[in-house]
Amino acid sequence: MKLVKKKLVVPSEETEYIPGTTMTVDELAEYKTKYKKIYMTNYIDKTYLWHRLNRKMFGAICEATKNIEDEPTLILAREREFVKACTIYPDPETVKQDVEDKMIAERVGREILYKSGFSQPETKEL
Repeated sequence: MKLVKKKLVVPSEETEYIPGTTMTVDELAEYKTKYKKIYMTNYIDKTYLWHRLNRKMFGAICEATKNIEDEPTLILAREREFVKACTIYPDPETVKQDVEDKMIAERVGREILYKSGFSQPETKEL
């Protein structure tokens, strides 16, 4: 399980937030220092902020799920784990609940894979 340390932020009128979230601009800057690039995915009425998946994380998730024989189940299980491993907003408990929704896991998980360089876009120009 990934634990996230959060500083207690006392909101003030000058506190600037990332649109659609309760994350402050200062908190985002800290994550950018750690992960370099942070991405935002909006799905229906939810916003997810996440960082790219690295090779070590990718390998660990693939190893942990390698015994799942049914391909659609394997893909969904990995997408769920990718989202859990990379999402910095919302909090881990919310993400854990959200990824039970297949569409959220697929949408955010595929974007994480694509931006991390582990998949090719499915759409091709003719």
